[in-house]
Amino acid sequence: SLLSQKHEVSILTFLENTEEIKYVAALKTFCKNVIYMVRRQSLKEPDYFHIIPNVVVKEFCQPEMKAALVNEVYSGKYDIVQFEYLQMSYLVRSVKNLGVPVLWVNHEVQHAALWREFKVQKILSLKKIELFFRWMVMLSFELYTAKKFNHSITVTEDDNNELRKYLPKLPTSIIPLGVDLELTRSYKLANVAPHSLIYTGYFLHSPNVDAVKYFVRDILPKIKNEIPDVKFY
Repeated sequence: SLLSQKHEVSILTFLENTEEIKYVAALKTFCKNVIYMVRRQSLKEPDYFHIIPNVVVKEFCQPEMKAALVNEVYSGKYDIVQFEYLQMSYLVRSVKNLGVPVLWVNHEVQHAALWREFKVQKILSLKKIELFFRWMVMLSFELYTAKKFNHSITVTEDDNNELRKYLPKLPTSIIPLGVDLELTRSYKLANVAPHSLIYTGYFLHSPNVDAVKYFVRDILPKIKNEIPDVKFY
């Protein structure tokens, strides 16, 4: 919202289903233009040598999104184009040469996450072998993609170091995720349930599942010792 007070902001976004259309109105209060479409699989997207991770090429390479992105950038209305997440970064190749700076916010360096998962697997297990090949594909793709951007942003120093370990001259910045506590304290919430905690996350993303398991196993019992009626959702 602060950005939209000084700049004209447009957004191109996927929806997971038609029920999410109701949230578009909220985006329009901040954005000059909101282009949205329901995400579907892009099974015809070519990947002849299997060098692109399936989660990217088959799930987020919808031709309609690519066409909308090219059309918007080609219009000349934009000073910068920002891509969120690795999945959307794939589309940068469609607009890289249109003369507008491109910025990538990489919320998690995926090849590093795969390597951490690989290291904890049992020696010579099928899962370990599978993860090694997935890591190689992801490493190659992620580094190739990073070089397409004028600048990349990570949210942790570790992820920044991971990218620069392979690409030491890559232009990067670190902007940690955070919560504006003063702003959130000003919200007036209805029907607040005392002693309630909620975790919101995408549970097809394994680190989120791991985080909840860790919280329930190691942290929640300590909270219950102090607040016996605490509820976790």
